[in-house]
Amino acid sequence: MRLLSWSVVLCAFSLLATAACGGSTAGNPATVKDAASNDTGIILPIKLPDAGKDAPKGTPDASTSRDTGIVIVDSGNGGPPPPTDAQANTFPALQPNAPQVVNYGGTVLSAPIFVPIFFANDDPTTTAKLETYLNAIGPSDYWKQAVSEYGVGAGIATAPIVMNETMPPSLTDAQIQTWLANRIGTDPRFGALPGTSVFDAGPFDAGPIDATAPLYPNLPMSALAPTNAIYALFFTSGVSITLGSGFQQGASCSSFGGYHNSFYYEPNGSNVVYAVLPRCSSFGMLNSFDGLTGATSHELAEASTDPFVGGNGTQVAYGGVDDNHFMWEVVLGGGEIGDMCAQFAGAFYNPTEAALAPFTVQRMWSNKNASEGHDPCRPVPAGEPPYYINAVPNLTPVPATFYGQNLTTLALNAPAGQPTTLEVDLFSDATTNGQEWQVQAYDANAFFGGGGADLIFTPSMVNGSNAYKFDLSVSNLNNDGQTTHPFILVSTLGNEQNWWIGAVTN
Repeated sequence: MRLLSWSVVLCAFSLLATAACGGSTAGNPATVKDAASNDTGIILPIKLPDAGKDAPKGTPDASTSRDTGIVIVDSGNGGPPPPTDAQANTFPALQPNAPQVVNYGGTVLSAPIFVPIFFANDDPTTTAKLETYLNAIGPSDYWKQAVSEYGVGAGIATAPIVMNETMPPSLTDAQIQTWLANRIGTDPRFGALPGTSVFDAGPFDAGPIDATAPLYPNLPMSALAPTNAIYALFFTSGVSITLGSGFQQGASCSSFGGYHNSFYYEPNGSNVVYAVLPRCSSFGMLNSFDGLTGATSHELAEASTDPFVGGNGTQVAYGGVDDNHFMWEVVLGGGEIGDMCAQFAGAFYNPTEAALAPFTVQRMWSNKNASEGHDPCRPVPAGEPPYYINAVPNLTPVPATFYGQNLTTLALNAPAGQPTTLEVDLFSDATTNGQEWQVQAYDANAFFGGGGADLIFTPSMVNGSNAYKFDLSVSNLNNDGQTTHPFILVSTLGNEQNWWIGAVTN
């Protein structure tokens, strides 16, 4: 198993170079620590690219030619022949060896309870809309499609807990944990004290508690957070939250748009699951409120499928990608079900079902769809094309080292300075009605970070359709000093764009 979070280490070149140094702290569960130890929970990046508009555009290589709709690639040693009619009309043409978000043995929240926490100086119109949103999301078809395959059932929201206090302008995650632990041990509305219910939302307030102060020495041993509860803290504008140190440092709204975490309630060691939702002026191309609900859907889904990420890490659930596809986690900034889709074009949308239609939500990764060659990000919004297209590099398991981490992963072994052939296989899960799509190959460093490329692909662009295979020549320049280099294949047909991520080793 892997040590935690390559995505943080790789922030210098990944998509998060213009977004967040965030991602999953999952990996080897034994190494995951709580936020007070400066290893974060799970972070949602704040800035998202418009992959359909902003992705760098290559130019066709001279060796790519067209003849009656068939693309012929001459990579110096002859390319594979075009598919037979039978192959081209089998959908998908192949069952891709697709990434899987792995359960490391932890439990999920089978019936999550969303406990919204608002603060005294918040805008009542905004909090009312958030209350409506939280009541709608848990029982929705959207939620069912997003999380049910991981053992998570319908969610339910409690009445909001409105605190008669304002928070200081700057908070750390460790201070948030202290504040929340104090509230759990003193305020009956948090549902943790004996004889109280998380569904009671009376006027009780324990009074101001300094978020920077240590836990009260007399907090009750018997205070137990309700099973399945996710405390969702909606901070107001002007409250800046800082997270971690070193590679994992960052501030809300500039480095991240939200995160989830957990900690042990110190008096009795019980688990407390929470999500932090800062109020940002915008979220990528989304306005403030749409960005907030999109981030909330991301964090609630991940907190339900991987709730216990803090503490000693022995309970990490769906927290990271399988070793064969670890570069997906590196490049996308995390390996939980929200991270795996958040960076794709069309990840955020408004569902058609009436209760959720006014609100922006995020699509989540489906292991089942991915393994069957369908669109891995669910639900698929209305109006999307009736097909899913992609291109898969034909890779084999090889030993790899990346920033000091050793594992066996799917990659192409291409020694530096020695051009090596890479086979690329195209597939769609339904007919594209004779339309071919464009496949462009990029070094991930150049594609996301704008830096120098370690990998050069010839030709850089090909066109084809279901069952076509192409040979590309890969030149490994080995500029970054690493022995493993990520790349990305971008498939584009009209407004539809999908990615596949791979690796090259020295």
